[in-house]
Amino acid sequence: MDNEAVGVRGYLAEQSKRALALLLCCTVTWTSFPAWAQLAPTANAGRQTPGQQVAANGVPVVDIVAPNARGISHNRYSNFNVGPNGLILNNSAQISKTELGGYVAGNNNLQRSGAASLILNEVTSASSRLQGYTEIAGAKAQLVIANPNGISCDGCGFLNTSRVTLTTGTPNLGSDGALNGFSITGGALSIGRNGLDAFNVDRLDLLSRQLSVDGSIWTRALVAAAGAGRVNYDGMLLDVLPGADGGLPAIGIDVAQLGGMYAERIRLIATEAGVGVVSRGTLAAQSGDLQIDSAGQVSLGGTTVARDAVNVRATGALDQRGVLGSQQGNVSLRAASMTLAGDLVAAGALDAQAGGVVTHVGRSSAGSIRLFGSELNADGSLHAAGALDLGAGGLLRSGGVAYGGAGANLRAAQIALSGTLQSGAAIALNATAIDALGTLDAATALQINGNGNVRLAGLAQAGQGAGVQAGGRLELQGQMIAADALALNAASIDIAQRAAVSAGNDLDLRSAGAVNNAGSAYAGRDLRLQAASVSTAGSLSAARDAQLAVAGELVNRGTVVAGNALSADAAQLESRGDIGSQRGDATLRSRGNLRLSGNTVAGGALALDAASGAQVWGP
Repeated sequence: MDNEAVGVRGYLAEQSKRALALLLCCTVTWTSFPAWAQLAPTANAGRQTPGQQVAANGVPVVDIVAPNARGISHNRYSNFNVGPNGLILNNSAQISKTELGGYVAGNNNLQRSGAASLILNEVTSASSRLQGYTEIAGAKAQLVIANPNGISCDGCGFLNTSRVTLTTGTPNLGSDGALNGFSITGGALSIGRNGLDAFNVDRLDLLSRQLSVDGSIWTRALVAAAGAGRVNYDGMLLDVLPGADGGLPAIGIDVAQLGGMYAERIRLIATEAGVGVVSRGTLAAQSGDLQIDSAGQVSLGGTTVARDAVNVRATGALDQRGVLGSQQGNVSLRAASMTLAGDLVAAGALDAQAGGVVTHVGRSSAGSIRLFGSELNADGSLHAAGALDLGAGGLLRSGGVAYGGAGANLRAAQIALSGTLQSGAAIALNATAIDALGTLDAATALQINGNGNVRLAGLAQAGQGAGVQAGGRLELQGQMIAADALALNAASIDIAQRAAVSAGNDLDLRSAGAVNNAGSAYAGRDLRLQAASVSTAGSLSAARDAQLAVAGELVNRGTVVAGNALSADAAQLESRGDIGSQRGDATLRSRGNLRLSGNTVAGGALALDAASGAQVWGP
């Protein structure tokens, strides 16, 4: 190809560029008015007045104003709306290609300054309706739409921007021109049924006094903050401001049943005292954490899930009735009081604590579970692969089914157990008063400590040893079984007629007061009983030795028998039933009277010792 041909081609290429630019400019001029019916720059805004274009296909184009030294292009409008055909914010001094409008002519406002890093659109009059996509032409930039009169998004979306902020606050710019945050005193931000698409946006901030969500929100990182106050650019409350109308909204953040928030990470913040968060829809943090902070109540009736941690903080009540869970992390709940009536799932720890009453009537499954309140009602299903820890400052009621794979610990001022408590390891109950009508089933040790009275009316069993310590009365009305040793220590001990106490190893009964036995007590090895007085109409037996040391009176109307040796020592000893040893010696000693009117037998020697005389009659 000769030089002349090359020159002609270059000339034509240059003319083509100019023709394209001229065509675009002409198109802007011919179709500008209808497209601009939805936008109106603020009159007398001076340098903050943006320019106007229309793309070849009719999409409106805003030529943003030149940015300041901090890279912020501050544009002011009296009306700012986005229709279904969308809106282009022109951030390029050169011709640029867009998804919404094809090629767009360059923005002459940027010829000297270059592109903006943040485009601030401040609306001063009517509320804004966003019903289509807003695209930044040219260099990617952060985008802010601020309208104190309110913003509604119903099918809105954002293209070629790294961060989007929709706020009903007034922008606060520093003396250096930086965007420091917003002052929010009112205004509602609503997401309609057609939702908000910020799927390719790194971060989405929704900052208003009230936020309602009826559709789906998609983004990478989401921060939604509601409440009157001065907030920084990240939506964190700096100080509280009075609301414009003087009253409080009923709800700060409201996610309807068909609404949803889908992001890698989600944070919801309700900063106004007494105003909370309600979600009947879906909150899904798909690859990170989900955090909810509320100065009021929190109500979660839909699906609230995260891949990593879930943290909920409420100064008011927490009401959870849907699905709440973490796929790989922990779930932490803090509130003034809480009702957990849904499904709770955590791969790690589930930790729920309240200053008031905690009511659990749902189903919870986690690596470990901890529930604590001033009062705890655990009537649902609790399954912890690791430790289960239930606590209350006052009454702890457990009427459901609870399991702790690595141990179960209940502690309260008062424990009332009517359900089932199981553990793959040990179980420990610590309280002032304990009333267990249900089942206690420990794979290893079972320990029950009560500073006051303890009643066991159900089944209590341990795969290893077990012990009961009661500062008051110990009532055994059901079955207590230990595969190893069993020790009972109380101010007084009552074993009811149908009750059974059994130890695979030694059985120790100790009381500073009376021991009354109408049921059965069995030791797989040795039985040791020490008390102020003993009255037994049931059975006391040991596979090996039995030792009874009674400071006062010992009265037997049932059976007292040892497989090997028997030793009974009392201030007064009376046996109207069977007493003796099967293979070894039997020694009955009284520091007062000794009366034997039943069967008295010994496999070895029988020794009777009475300081005040012995009376023996019977078969």
